[in-house]
Amino acid sequence: MHRKIGVRVMFFNKLAISHIILIALMCTLLTLNLMAKSLGDPFDGDKLQNPEWKWKSKRVEGEKPEKWDVGKTKKGWLHIDAAPNRNLWADDTTNRLYHEHSGDFDVETHVFMHYATKSIVSGVVALSESTKDGKGRKPEWVTMKLWGRGGDAILQYQVREGGINNEAPGFKPPAAKPMDVYIRLARKGKTFTTWWKTKEKDEWLEVEPTKTLDLKDPIEIGIYAGNCEGVGKGDIQYEYFKDNLEPFAVSAEQKLPISWGAIKGRLQEN
Repeated sequence: MHRKIGVRVMFFNKLAISHIILIALMCTLLTLNLMAKSLGDPFDGDKLQNPEWKWKSKRVEGEKPEKWDVGKTKKGWLHIDAAPNRNLWADDTTNRLYHEHSGDFDVETHVFMHYATKSIVSGVVALSESTKDGKGRKPEWVTMKLWGRGGDAILQYQVREGGINNEAPGFKPPAAKPMDVYIRLARKGKTFTTWWKTKEKDEWLEVEPTKTLDLKDPIEIGIYAGNCEGVGKGDIQYEYFKDNLEPFAVSAEQKLPISWGAIKGRLQEN
């Protein structure tokens, strides 16, 4: 009798240990998977929170801007120095922070810009290194661009060296003062849509028309900065980069209770 009880106890102990190991592995895999899928970053603390970010400077992979920081120039914001001779028009020569991504997306950001130059750019861009533009050049891209000019700034919805909507109506702040705007860009299949607003609680204003474009995966989705002139200077900052389809988890610990609860529920059902 005692031997049978002992065997049962050992059996259930082994079963419990195997369940614990299985749960731990599943939680780890789920956490890593969810973290990797998100394109977002709150730009909190003193470093980039999402480990999937990559840099390009004048399309050189891995090359970072000479001057950039998280939380140093302004707490809770990513600052990218607007280096001279950088633009996103006939070519991409900007300082660009991006994720490699395939499929649909819906992202937004809040960008601040203050400048003393005749031409400066920032915004959100989805770029495909393997797609040719209308002139047979690689890469091709779609961008919602904040373009600061000598007298004012405007929002432009563009592909490479071409306008979809070259001036979003209702936004034209003077160049002499600091400015900020909320920008959103989404892709569903081959259709790209963009929106903007001036205040966080405002309704999004869609920029028409939408754009149908076959950008081949993987694409590079992210934000950029550049002073288009050889002289002058500009301050470009981003408050966050939000993924509306796969929200970013600030830490793994915040995801574990959700994952544990889901897994425990399935085990109890079985």
